[in-house]
Amino acid sequence: MVELAENFGVRLIPAFDWPLEMFVEKGDDLIDTYIRPHAQSNGILAWDLMNTPFEQNLAGSVRARNMIAAADANHPMAVQLGGADAFPLFSPHFAASGFSYFRPREPWAIAEILHMHIPLLQGQQFWVTAPAFVYASDYPPWGTSPQLRLMLNSALASGARGWIAHTYHNTPVWVEGHYERSLTGPFLTFSDLWAELGNRVERLTVLAPLFLSARPIPPPEHLQFSVGFKKNPKSRLLPGLDAISVSWLQGPDYLLFYLVNNDTEQVTSVNLSLPASLPDGLEVYETTALVRNRTWEPSLHKRQSEMFPGQGRLFMVAQPGVCEFWHHKIAQRIIQKDLRQTRMDLELARQYRLEVEFIETTLNHLNTDTSIADLNPVHDAREALFNLIYATPEICRPRELLIQASSVICGCDGALSALHGRGDAATARELGIQVLPLARTLTVLRLQLRRGHGSAIVPEIEALVRTGTELLKAIWEKRG
Repeated sequence: MVELAENFGVRLIPAFDWPLEMFVEKGDDLIDTYIRPHAQSNGILAWDLMNTPFEQNLAGSVRARNMIAAADANHPMAVQLGGADAFPLFSPHFAASGFSYFRPREPWAIAEILHMHIPLLQGQQFWVTAPAFVYASDYPPWGTSPQLRLMLNSALASGARGWIAHTYHNTPVWVEGHYERSLTGPFLTFSDLWAELGNRVERLTVLAPLFLSARPIPPPEHLQFSVGFKKNPKSRLLPGLDAISVSWLQGPDYLLFYLVNNDTEQVTSVNLSLPASLPDGLEVYETTALVRNRTWEPSLHKRQSEMFPGQGRLFMVAQPGVCEFWHHKIAQRIIQKDLRQTRMDLELARQYRLEVEFIETTLNHLNTDTSIADLNPVHDAREALFNLIYATPEICRPRELLIQASSVICGCDGALSALHGRGDAATARELGIQVLPLARTLTVLRLQLRRGHGSAIVPEIEALVRTGTELLKAIWEKRG
């Protein structure tokens, strides 16, 4: 697993959930087996030994931290708590710490909580664990994409530097699993939150160096930025909650100005006014525009825009040379992201012998160190390849059918979970046994599509959709 992570540029946080008394007794052996072999690995971000420790676990956690540090100086021990109560005890002792926030229906409140707790840190990182699951008990409630978007933007604007969303995958509740819903469900399919996180994280990851070097500050007195907004007439924001929140963060030689739309249902009109001239030759650029549209232009002194529900917009204020440095830095990270996706899509295109010579030529002309001049060509190549794949019937037709099959199997899982929740666990398990082979077939067909067998598997996918639909109807009939 660690080797795979290294190959794909992913960094893991192994969570062992070892009882600390066990670690005291067998710590050296556990470190030699699980930690020391990966001390030099680029696939590890941090170690997490115990799930949501309590106050009585503090001494043991600090002792374990010291033992790990002696064996692995490259990866710290992180602590994620179940709530905020024990955070003041643990946070001074660990390079990264945080707690869970499982209130998706109150996404704006995460900012208030972070404002109270981040000042307790002394340069360490704060990580938020957010809800992307539903227990069998129907808690926490499944949030909407705008709610998740608002939580993520509010957390970053308030100083959080890590975002952990679980659960990625789950065992079905109707076969003795603990979760009713997760990001990709029991069968690695999809969900609205999975799609939303994919979009947000893809964009925010390229801005990570900016966030990691910045800390929240009060509004600077020497910069008179004015933000006006007009709520949508249909807005249902709580009384006293502004539709737009404004946050400032300070880096080594730059300031960040973060606008967040607190409305998770409606668009908000925003008027941003900058001084006619800024002190010390400072310039203002919207970094999120570079990530979203590949555009980099000085911000207008007066601009009106519409912010969609939960949206965040990040502006940089710095000297021209600093702005240009970050322009290149962010552009290079965008290029690397586009290159990774393009190379994955190329593997699929080659399986179907598509004409991709022009794409390969673009990529082959790139130097080892990409420059900002490569930003648009690489993006255009990625888009052209995407369009080519979706214009190929041998790929797009079976893919459409696979999406239908995924939807049907997701529907079966949801209906079975509802049946289980009504107390008929035996019937849910009996019918669920019929769903499992359909899910296995779906996995095999996905792999066959990637291996170039698109046209050949169309009849089998159509049969899977028919069988799954009939089973879904049977499950719903059992619900009454």
